[in-house]
Amino acid sequence: HFNPFLGPREQVPTTTVNKLLAYVVMQWHIGVSVFFVLSGFLIAARYAERIQPTVKWAKQYMFNRFARIYPVYFLITTITVVAMLLGNTHHYYEWSAQQSRIDKLMTLLISYSLTKGFFHTFNVIFVPTAWSLTVEECFYICAPIILLIVKNKIPWLFPLSAFIVSAGVVITLLSTKMHLYAGFMRPLYFMLYFTFFGRCAEFMIGMGLALWLIKNRFRPARKGTTALGTALILLCMAVMVLLSWNYQSTPEWPMPFLVVLVNNLYCHLELLYFAMALPANIPLQEDFLALAHSTCLGKALMCFTWFT
Repeated sequence: HFNPFLGPREQVPTTTVNKLLAYVVMQWHIGVSVFFVLSGFLIAARYAERIQPTVKWAKQYMFNRFARIYPVYFLITTITVVAMLLGNTHHYYEWSAQQSRIDKLMTLLISYSLTKGFFHTFNVIFVPTAWSLTVEECFYICAPIILLIVKNKIPWLFPLSAFIVSAGVVITLLSTKMHLYAGFMRPLYFMLYFTFFGRCAEFMIGMGLALWLIKNRFRPARKGTTALGTALILLCMAVMVLLSWNYQSTPEWPMPFLVVLVNNLYCHLELLYFAMALPANIPLQEDFLALAHSTCLGKALMCFTWFT
């Protein structure tokens, strides 16, 4: 995301105030975690009691998910490609002057197939933030399987998360050894931060909350839960600022490993507390969200979140 406090070539300011502000804004990537947790919550809340292990149901489910994402993504990507061809400025999200025709063709294929989030070389090409859609689509594919395995056994989500992350590590090691094309699933930082294998815990937290609420018939949270969740999220951001302070980034680890660990594991407990307060205001939320203007605004905000 854009950081107004960084200098040319994203250099950290030397003055203490601007430096602190730059590090604080760096942690706004926590918004992606919020998005993933809410995705897990919404999918589980909607389908946990409706899922059917049939081909017909699976086709309808995937069509619904595909229809909500791909048309807008296709349009935005096409506009970006056309603007890139007309401008030819070689920004970081455009084709470089060194790329061959085969590489350019592959970037188009990978981007339009929504798989660019697996490739380190191409994950920010054309629409930089759209790597998260690869993560989202992976979750959509896995969610019914996870729900069928877990059912109402919420603790099973933890070993499932560990299994998915472990599978990602194995794939990264194999990719590193075999030098697979365009940095497929490597390096380790990329796998942990930019793929579903590394970010699965965020979705699992949201799914666990939804299953718990369904089991307890959406029992309202205690007073102060929202405030506690908000305070813990701010604390999490403060911890990441401290861990990032004066860190010298490398190609293998652009941010400290501990920051990735805190972001992928610890922050979600705070997000869980925050999200637990959602059912407390369900009647008010339903009345507001049922308005036509609210529906239109929600769809616009989703597009803005994905593509800006």
